[in-house]
Amino acid sequence: MDGLPIGIWALLVGAGLVVFGGLGVIAWAQRSRPEPTGAAASHGDLEDEDVAGLTAHAAAAREAAGRAAAIAGEARARASAAAGARDVAWRAQEVAQRVAETARQAASSGWTERPGSGPVAAEPTVTRAALSAYRRGDLSVEQLRVVWQQAAGWTPELLERERAAQLAAAGERDARRAHDRAALVARQADRAAHVAEVAAIALADEATQAAAEAHEALLAARRPGPWRPRVG
Repeated sequence: MDGLPIGIWALLVGAGLVVFGGLGVIAWAQRSRPEPTGAAASHGDLEDEDVAGLTAHAAAAREAAGRAAAIAGEARARASAAAGARDVAWRAQEVAQRVAETARQAASSGWTERPGSGPVAAEPTVTRAALSAYRRGDLSVEQLRVVWQQAAGWTPELLERERAAQLAAAGERDARRAHDRAALVARQADRAAHVAEVAAIALADEATQAAAEAHEALLAARRPGPWRPRVG
């Protein structure tokens, strides 16, 4: 899987070679071993059962590690996709910020484009207070229009610039919230992928250890004398 540490797959491949090689050794040993009799037969059967059990355990451990590796790979792919979506949202937020700043500058410059006229020259206190109230949402567009109509120099263009600035500011807020959500999803996906990768590594190590124990038992089974599992 893309994004999964190569070491996990190396451990799984090594464990698989030991397990499948061990199964071949069992088959070879059973074919080549002379037919035991009496007490020797009882001992040989017990030894084969032990070896077969360890080999089966190693195969099951390798299968579990393989599933964990696949899950980790999928989780890392999701994390990568979430990180890409976060980056896209960040770029969209930057664009929205530039648009909003341009709209704010256009709205502000509208009051100074006509020297000696406009609300600043005629009714500075009232019109500025009304404009602030409109930007806070305390006045509607129509209410603001009434105030400006009572002031000298009011033009529909100024109102249009203010409306554009308000829309751009709303777009900037939406873009910021979208980026915050995307960043949260990316952080959560990255944590989930990390947890899955740690679990996959642990299971790969367990599969390798189980395969080594099975291999040791297989070698011991080919030597004379009783075999006992390694302790520690």
